[in-house]
Amino acid sequence: MVLIPEVSFSLEGENGLLTALRRCILQKGNALIVVAEGAGQGLFNDSMKDTDPSGNMLFKDIGLLLKDPREIL
Repeated sequence: MVLIPEVSFSLEGENGLLTALRRCILQKGNALIVVAEGAGQGLFNDSMKDTDPSGNMLFKDIGLLLKDPREIL
């Protein structure tokens, strides 16, 4: 699986990442997720978005979200 910022995705639901990941692991016994910088930023609350002094958006760490979605959401 490759997650890129240009394509939004959800974690939950029938077409969500977690369901696809579960399906892949059950079928193949393993899975690999490659995550590009900036992927999944839409999964964070607006209140969690920060900017640098120039006003550029700072990316949140999607790795922490994928590790344990309950911790962030």
